[in-house]
Amino acid sequence: MFEVEDLKVASPATVSRCGMVFMDQNCLNPLSYLRNYLHGLPEALNASIDFKEELLRLTEQSLLAVYKKVDKREMIMEVNWPTIIGGFCAIVDAVLKELDTESIKDALLGLRKNLKDLVLFAAYWSLGCLGESEFRERVMSQLSAALKTEHLGNIADRRLNSKNMEWVSWSTLLDNQASQS
Repeated sequence: MFEVEDLKVASPATVSRCGMVFMDQNCLNPLSYLRNYLHGLPEALNASIDFKEELLRLTEQSLLAVYKKVDKREMIMEVNWPTIIGGFCAIVDAVLKELDTESIKDALLGLRKNLKDLVLFAAYWSLGCLGESEFRERVMSQLSAALKTEHLGNIADRRLNSKNMEWVSWSTLLDNQASQS
């Protein structure tokens, strides 16, 4: 089984030999997609209904609201909302996988306290990365305003450290690798 975005280049032979289900993205709801993602979170997070609802609420008020506002013509490539939501979920997943599972309660407390930063980081890199610097700056401003957070300027130079949920320079990854070798 495989998923395709459209059937623009499918030959009649391909279509006749395959059972296909076509679902237009307009038939799907971004919030349903996000809820489905949230059900797959680790058990410690899955048990926390308020965490999931807050993540859903923040994502709706920031990423989804800003995506509706941006001028799609300014994007480097044409991307639909399932791709952006998928990227957002993958980034959130990457941060969550780095959490210290030994002290999951402490990690959850830090995550809950800095949930807006996590949403900002994932939303910026799933949507803001699709345009040139002026586009990224506008996306960052709109995301910061939507989340009612301090405007951090260009976060392209920073990442969210999942160990302590603080903004650090990307170069710290290089520093850490250099010290390990």
